[in-house]
Amino acid sequence: MVWITDALDATQKSTIRKRRLPGELVIQLIVANALYRRRSMLGVLQTLDLALPATDGGFVTKSAITQARQRLGEAPMKELFRSSAKAWTTQTASHHNWKGLSLWAIDGTNLRTPDSPVNRGEFGANSYASGTVGSYPQVKVLTLTSVTTRFMLDAAFGRYSKNEMQYIREGMIDNIPNNSLTIFDKGFYSAQILIGLTVEGDNRHFLIPAKKGQRHRIISGAPEDAIIGTPVSPQARQANRDLPVEWVMRRIQMTRSDGTHDYLLTSLLDQGHHTAEEFRQMYRKRWEIETSYSDLKDTLFQGKITLRSGNTDTVRQEIWGTLIAYNLVRMKVAEAAMRVRTSPQSVSFKLAMEYLQDALICSADEQGGLLPRRSNELGQALLIPNNGRECPRVVKARPIRYPIRWIRIGPGSNRTIPVPRRI
Repeated sequence: MVWITDALDATQKSTIRKRRLPGELVIQLIVANALYRRRSMLGVLQTLDLALPATDGGFVTKSAITQARQRLGEAPMKELFRSSAKAWTTQTASHHNWKGLSLWAIDGTNLRTPDSPVNRGEFGANSYASGTVGSYPQVKVLTLTSVTTRFMLDAAFGRYSKNEMQYIREGMIDNIPNNSLTIFDKGFYSAQILIGLTVEGDNRHFLIPAKKGQRHRIISGAPEDAIIGTPVSPQARQANRDLPVEWVMRRIQMTRSDGTHDYLLTSLLDQGHHTAEEFRQMYRKRWEIETSYSDLKDTLFQGKITLRSGNTDTVRQEIWGTLIAYNLVRMKVAEAAMRVRTSPQSVSFKLAMEYLQDALICSADEQGGLLPRRSNELGQALLIPNNGRECPRVVKARPIRYPIRWIRIGPGSNRTIPVPRRI
């Protein structure tokens, strides 16, 4: 509760007027809504008793919840995510480091939003070579995730078409902790980003695959594990005059199953303290953070893959609430792992989420005595006749990239005929 109060004070959103839904309870409602994905927001409010008692015996309506969310805005949720994430990752960092370095990875995913002109205008949608536009607007999300505990320390999101490199340059790189090793995918190779990571922080390092045909000279070492110098591109030096002409890194060879070679680049140059095989194993762990997106989108969303908020402000608010809920479950996972002295990857995210759901309901029942009031709340379950609005049922067409498919005529024949796909 202290973090919530601090987030409201920091963003000047503290509730002064006496309301049934003050800011503190609205924040809790948004986070709880991510944990109880299959319930309506009104149902979550009633289940967890997240409203102050009414003096006149009235009910909290859906419109009151909507207005409360609009008053709150995005900023307190963002502030709460960052403060709680920093506290939780700091709390568990000493138990899960590698040779004194915390391990991080940056990657991205997409979240689907309700289809509306406002959301399409703000976030955009996927488009195909055929000219077909995606059925739903999508938000691009980039996260800074712990490789060992799967905590999300930082996040940035916005328009689907925005390049992920821009999110890193706009502030995420500054939030990478000191005394850390960050594992990047090949698409994030940029002298401006990677040199900035090592120069501007204290003992911050990177590990990233090398690009094909990269120019370099071997300064020392063998081809399997060498210190190399590679020129910094004129474009990068024009964008940042402080970049050096030559960039010194360590290059480690990786052999594929077919005998071909790939290479890893890192700023950790001490070949005696950090062996080449350790880096090879470390990069393979980078792909394991994809399970964090699976836990977020499959387990936490419980099959409801589309965000439920209708406009751009509440969409952003919902995303921050979802990330807080994800980290809250991760904290329960970390606590369980420490109790039995195992790694957090060995603890089920789904079971931890279900435990947290049950614990919140039990806590609400014990504190507020909710069960005797259930009969009164049925007054909100009455069906209200509609006001004549019509909402025709429309099935969203699945985008088809290729409008024509080719069918082979007869077994063993090389002749094919074009057949238009049914759209």
